Amino acid sequence: IHFPKRMLGSLNLESNNMKNKSIGLTASQLIEAMKRVVEAPGYPYLKSYKDDFYKHDCIAIQETYGHGVRYLWVVNPYGTHLTRIGVHPRQNEWAVATMESGLRAYDIGVALYLISESGVRQITEQQARCELARWDYACSNANVRDSNGQLLAVWDVEPFRKPSDGDQYCKVAFQSPRLQFMSHSDLLALRDIAVCEGIKAWQSFFVRLDTITVNGMDLSELIVAAKGTSTGEPLSELPEEQHDAESICI
Repeated sequence: IHFPKRMLGSLNLESNNMKNKSIGLTASQLIEAMKRVVEAPGYPYLKSYKDDFYKHDCIAIQETYGHGVRYLWVVNPYGTHLTRIGVHPRQNEWAVATMESGLRAYDIGVALYLISESGVRQITEQQARCELARWDYACSNANVRDSNGQLLAVWDVEPFRKPSDGDQYCKVAFQSPRLQFMSHSDLLALRDIAVCEGIKAWQSFFVRLDTITVNGMDLSELIVAAKGTSTGEPLSELPEEQHDAESICI
């Protein structure tokens, strides 16, 4: 489904009424910092399956990084796991699983790093668990709130199969009374939530997301629009007819 450009055209990016949220390191700078870790002489981890980092992790940073985003990066002798944390419980559960399984499976354990706009910082297991206990968003009862308790959106998940291939699909529709105030990072969080809720709906990782919308608009296009600002500031001047979520939000 492709949503009319006129709907996106009415969303101007706010820069005058908000304080600038200066991001620390750029995505490219973070990737270079991660490369210095795994390419350091004598580094005991990531001896094989290096595509885990050079393809998957680097692409993930480029596509999912923004102001305030945090990742747990688990590096073992034979691969890596990069997981955004603090958004959806299922993501945090996966991060814990990659950490605990690596610590059990290898004599030298794993190396744990906190990836954020501050850079790449090696941390202990205890520090990792402290980071995992800190939530940037709260997801429950089909709604998501920010760290201040403000309702950002409610969602509906529609699982279905296509007769053409029989695969498992989902449509995820968000309704938000605060879309014009959402930052680039908030929109990225909604995408993560959609992925996790699709997996939850089918109880399977093998799920294709057919569409993800916010107030009827394509989430991917909203993310691109928000990323187009230098600061990732919130979207503003949403048409009045789009403010329809408040009546269904509890």
